[in-house]
Amino acid sequence: MTSTESPAGRLIDETCRHFLEICGWPLRFVPAGEVPEESDGLWRRGLSDGRTTLGELLLDLPDDERLDAEFLQMTKAAELIGALMEEAITAHADAEASRGEVQTLARIGSMVPRQADLPSALNQLLRAVSQLTSFRMSAFFLLDPSGDRLTLRLQHDAQRSDVPVRSRDLNGDVPDLAALSGTPVVMRRSRHPMAAPWMPSSASTAVCVAVRSEHAPIGTLWTFDRRDRNPEKRELDVLESIAAQLAVVLERAVLVRESESEKRLRRHLRAALETQPGQKLTEPGPECGFESAGACRSAFEIGGDLIELIPLDPRRTLVAIGDASGDGVPAAVVMASVRGAVRTLAVSASGGIDSTDDMMAQINRAICEITPPHQFMSLLLGVFDGATKTFTYTNAGHPTPLLVHAGTFSDLESHGMLVGVLDDGSYERATLSLDAGDLLVFFTDGISEAMGRDQRLFRSDGIVGAVTSVLDKPPGEIVATIWSKLDSHQRGGHGGDDRSLLVIRVR
Repeated sequence: MTSTESPAGRLIDETCRHFLEICGWPLRFVPAGEVPEESDGLWRRGLSDGRTTLGELLLDLPDDERLDAEFLQMTKAAELIGALMEEAITAHADAEASRGEVQTLARIGSMVPRQADLPSALNQLLRAVSQLTSFRMSAFFLLDPSGDRLTLRLQHDAQRSDVPVRSRDLNGDVPDLAALSGTPVVMRRSRHPMAAPWMPSSASTAVCVAVRSEHAPIGTLWTFDRRDRNPEKRELDVLESIAAQLAVVLERAVLVRESESEKRLRRHLRAALETQPGQKLTEPGPECGFESAGACRSAFEIGGDLIELIPLDPRRTLVAIGDASGDGVPAAVVMASVRGAVRTLAVSASGGIDSTDDMMAQINRAICEITPPHQFMSLLLGVFDGATKTFTYTNAGHPTPLLVHAGTFSDLESHGMLVGVLDDGSYERATLSLDAGDLLVFFTDGISEAMGRDQRLFRSDGIVGAVTSVLDKPPGEIVATIWSKLDSHQRGGHGGDDRSLLVIRVR
């Protein structure tokens, strides 16, 4: 029954009144349940909202007999008016239903747990199928990581045993394949002889829609109805909306778990790195013959750059600087391996520590054995002797450090390929004789290859320019100046690499 207080009732009453005023023929509406006998009215037409019958429109004789001749034209006009009213009422009813569905979906989406209770979240969404459509049973199948199989994970208003083919091989002829390709599958037992194996024995109609993220399929959503019918387009739209929410919930759960695993791994790795000697730059003793300062910044929480100052005895110090390929966790693992090898050899080599070429060859063989071919590292090893003011070093593919002697800049040498590339790699060594006041500036390619706003690299020229302005300052101030110039150069540019810097001034 349609009340005159409802939007549909007001539309019908107003239209009938205007029809009488304009045409002189009485057009009236009789609600369902009050429809008169067939003899009542010259013309009649049913009126619905697209879902249920609201009642009938009736056309009566006018009081003015002169209008009788217009009967045929009036019935056509009344038919047109009735069709227009029905279309408007149906559109309004559809809009109201849609608004209710959207509100329900939004409410369910807001109620879905954000992190912990994944089964509860999925159950809420499967219940939404019953709330928003005429389907009562539903089931969710999850795609195996291999992409070859679907397995039943959850069902609503049905026993697990009611759902047939609970494990589905996608290499076979299964309806889910068509749904995963992007087209909802509708099956009716009465019209599709092959539908029976895929629906519960009590069901006559089934629909399958894909559950997929932006990047890949996740599974399929099945719904079942005991009635043999064609689902409305509105129902198919609702099912696809629920499938989309299922995908969001599942993807969010995966991301949360991955994030927790990654945080745990980083926490454990940071703890492991902190237990390694040399995590902080060691301050050598007063007899070392130099003063130093360094800085290291990783692009991520952990990185692959290495700076070490390891006192060998009161007058000799081992200097190591390196840069592992890649970034983040993989680079940090390689760097930690090299650090461990450097520390071990520094302790065991004793008097032969000046043979930096042999030491580099041993580190190279060790890294080749424990890392895959695509993981390698640039590394410079050197021994500074404070008594003789000499620096003996071997450079395995690392950016060449700068020597500043009497205000003149020069590059140190490179002696071989990166460590971890070829296990039979050989290296050389060189020895510098230094004077008091000389500077050694070591850096990784995160500094020399830093890209600026104008797409220019910082290069060693940028380091030279920065050092020149503070040449007579302590190493700490030189490091701060280089870092400041680098930040100014890179502001607005790309800063996605680890960067490390070490400055030594000979006493």
